[in-house]
Amino acid sequence: MSSRTDRRTEPMWLRVTLTGMALTFFVVLLAAPLLFVVWSGLAKGVAAWAAAISRPDTVAAFRQTLTVVAWVISLNTLFGLMAAYAVSKFRAREATRARPTVSFGLTTFGSRRSARAPRTCGRRSWQAA
Repeated sequence: MSSRTDRRTEPMWLRVTLTGMALTFFVVLLAAPLLFVVWSGLAKGVAAWAAAISRPDTVAAFRQTLTVVAWVISLNTLFGLMAAYAVSKFRAREATRARPTVSFGLTTFGSRRSARAPRTCGRRSWQAA
């Protein structure tokens, strides 16, 4: 055992149960159907499988799938970066308050006040002016 303290607070039986549930979920919903598709595709032999995937409609389906994957990954990366920017833009003290909307500062680029809700009370509010 290392010199660092063990920070796990969950009991061992709970960790084993959750890990087992996750692995069961993976096998039942992902691995088993995938293995069934591969097994069914190769049931008539490798030559029949090669002939099936070289047909023009199959090649077009692969091309369309890869195009959609490229768009989805690009947009997911873009939206993830935008969300990370929105989260990191605010100080930790402000992050605990709930906001109805998130502004990415596109209208007033560089202004931190544009992304915050206006203050309605206190010494620096618009009502005190």
